[in-house]
Amino acid sequence: MDEPQSYKREPELENKINYNVLKLNVKLISIKNDAFKINSIIFLILNYIKVVIFTNVYYNSSKILFLIGGIMIDKLSFEERIKAETTSFNGKICIYANDFRGNIIDINADEQFESASCIKTYILTHLFKEVHEGKINLKEKLVYNKDNFVVGSGILRSLDFGVSLTVKDFATLMIIISDNIATNILIDYLGIENINNTIKELGLNNTILHNKIDFDKYPRLGTTTPRDYGFIFEKICNKELWSANISDEMLEIFKMQNYNSILTRNLPQYYLDSEDTGDEELIYIASKSGSMNACRNDGGIISTPYGKYVLVLFAKDFYDPLYYPDHEATLFGAKVSRLFFDQYLSLEGKFKL
Repeated sequence: MDEPQSYKREPELENKINYNVLKLNVKLISIKNDAFKINSIIFLILNYIKVVIFTNVYYNSSKILFLIGGIMIDKLSFEERIKAETTSFNGKICIYANDFRGNIIDINADEQFESASCIKTYILTHLFKEVHEGKINLKEKLVYNKDNFVVGSGILRSLDFGVSLTVKDFATLMIIISDNIATNILIDYLGIENINNTIKELGLNNTILHNKIDFDKYPRLGTTTPRDYGFIFEKICNKELWSANISDEMLEIFKMQNYNSILTRNLPQYYLDSEDTGDEELIYIASKSGSMNACRNDGGIISTPYGKYVLVLFAKDFYDPLYYPDHEATLFGAKVSRLFFDQYLSLEGKFKL
């Protein structure tokens, strides 16, 4: 088979290819902890090994391509490495990510999912719209009563009826420990129709809150997509969700999230825990996850010394409906999250060159 004219086999350039792959390490930012450099070097060496083991290598415009069935494919592109990482997952993982440098990773990002507790992000979004417009005071007190009781995640179900908290306190519980009772109290307070109108106002046509949380009455809670979910965090990251001050206030709530194991499980924990290490906190995650029998979802903002990126990972169609830390959707999602993390650090704040 004749090789395509636009890509000439040039064995003498293989040393240049190897050199260019490793050359990416030259411009690593100088920061306090050298472990970032170590992570990046490991990532680059692995790519170096992948390059030299292939024989049918073609070089053009700094891309490494492979001739497969007469079609040129960049088998080491970031998207292809993500797909390779999730090959053994028995379900489906859909991804939306934005590095704010012009690179968006979209792998079935418009696929509709059961939102599970990710719908609580949209409830918070509507709440702060009302705050921004002066219609709601976050210091207003609301009361937990018997009508709001529901099983599931949270702490309020362990407390006596009659507990009185501020609107902001209920909102914080709804996000950081995914409290279902706090969520129902806020849904009653805000109104389902009003929440959905705000979702539509933002142009998120694939997202809807179906009803309050009541697993005996309703089989589903909400519907959304990775792209719609990522949009909220993009707006917050750019300080564009209602206002800069509102965006910052929402960001601080998401940073207190307790359930973010998909995004953070495989990240270097040392940099996420300044309280125990006493060192500078170089990385933070601001996110909201959601899980039901049919899905395992997570998404939010990952902040590093190189900048911030948004990552949304939604999984469904897996066989195991049980909830436990080592569920395969969590394990595979965590692998993908680490791929994004290493790629972003290695390229000094972007997903692609």
